[in-house]
Amino acid sequence: MKKNIIFDIGGIFFDDRNQKITEKYGISTAQKRKILSENSFHDCLLGNIRVKDYIEKFHGTEYYAFAKEALSPDNYQNSLPPIREVIELVPKLGKYNLYLLSNNIPESAEYLYSLVPKKYFAGHIFSFEEHLMKPDPAIYKLLLERYNLEPDECIFFDDRERNVLAARKLGIDSIIVSEPAVILEYFRDENLPD
Repeated sequence: MKKNIIFDIGGIFFDDRNQKITEKYGISTAQKRKILSENSFHDCLLGNIRVKDYIEKFHGTEYYAFAKEALSPDNYQNSLPPIREVIELVPKLGKYNLYLLSNNIPESAEYLYSLVPKKYFAGHIFSFEEHLMKPDPAIYKLLLERYNLEPDECIFFDDRERNVLAARKLGIDSIIVSEPAVILEYFRDENLPD
């Protein structure tokens, strides 16, 4: 029986595709990935550089306005719109232990907790705190060890296939979340409170 629910954050609680902003600046998803990867956004995710310093790497380039608007915490309501259906589900999941496992930055963790109070979660593992990132097996093992979790008692929701596959290799049932309905469907027959 599953008693531990593990959630990623981006693509689960908020839409991290920056669709409105990429359209505004005429930047494709592929271009966005290239811009972020070439400028080492991974350093932010690993806690090696602050987001405001990362944004400044773009100063004087054609991507500065885009980076500032897409990554500035002051603009998260626009750049990372909340996924209300999932946020509203969390308080109804009281019979489960909820955990977060996410490649993220301090600002997006704070943003999440402004949407869903921290009290609903039994624990978290964030890449910026641990200097590890999914799909590295070490980050999943850290979650299991830190919170004494048995893999077969867990279900993991993530929007990236490579992260789901890595969790499955460790015996954690995992579901790729392509849209919020995937999570809602999983809990459909749970008789959750209104």
